[in-house]
Amino acid sequence: MPSHPASDFWQHVTLPRWLAAHSASAYFSTAHCVPALSGGARRIVTIHDLGPYRFPGMNPWKFDLFLKTNFRLCATVADAIVADSQAMADEIESILGVPRSRIHLALLGVHPRFRRLNPDELSRILASRPEIADLPKGFILSVGEFNPRKNYHRLVAAYAGLKTTVPLVLAGPTGQARASAEQRADALGIRERLRFLGYLDDDGLLALYNLAGCFIFPTVYEGFGLPVLEAMACGTPVLCARTSSIPEVAGEVALMFDPTSEQAIAEALRRFLFEPELADRLARLGPTQAANFTWQKTAARTAEIIESCL
Repeated sequence: MPSHPASDFWQHVTLPRWLAAHSASAYFSTAHCVPALSGGARRIVTIHDLGPYRFPGMNPWKFDLFLKTNFRLCATVADAIVADSQAMADEIESILGVPRSRIHLALLGVHPRFRRLNPDELSRILASRPEIADLPKGFILSVGEFNPRKNYHRLVAAYAGLKTTVPLVLAGPTGQARASAEQRADALGIRERLRFLGYLDDDGLLALYNLAGCFIFPTVYEGFGLPVLEAMACGTPVLCARTSSIPEVAGEVALMFDPTSEQAIAEALRRFLFEPELADRLARLGPTQAANFTWQKTAARTAEIIESCL
């Protein structure tokens, strides 16, 4: 949230006093905020991405200013900065000027709830979610907030060129890019082939992944890319952008494409639709790739980083 006098006072005055009063050895922040004064504690912070630098203007200017101010403070005073991916570690070094010796890598994990469901489990979830139950099985799925960097406008245009009746389902919190995606679908005459779903809880997402024929992630920028692993864990073939952190997450178990090219996105979709052996291979290998990323590993690595600062 944007800077506020009360929260600033807590972060930069109350928190350091508390750390000093309790002789804290370390303070770990999970998201880009650290106190300017240490209170005698080592300060460790995670920076998930540097979106305001890569996509200026995507957020309200006050929010971008708040984020950039906190990023710069982290770069100046943090004893260690944790990155979710090597791609983000590189950006923290190049954009914020943080020495490599202060940047540490802790990959994220996928929750074990994301898995292949048996028919009874799937039926129980769908019983209370008619908006999902009504979808034809085997649709093309994309999940994420509707903001410009998710690249839905190119996905919609690429999909429009395909001669297919397989619907495209876009699910995620409504954002500034949804209206433009809907308008583009209307202009291209494919509105009836698209389904727009809003925010879904974990069970809703789990059902979607299990019902989808494939999952496509056309993002142009990510700090990690959890939806890729969630889909893989459910045995859903993944098509994803070859950009930022995504190759680290997907490994060799996804069909990758250039997210800036509508033609490349369309070709990836075409291969999924007309090369069933490719889809079968990706579905088979996905759960094994996802199993490499666990929150237990993330926690253990984070603990190592904190201990190394003491």
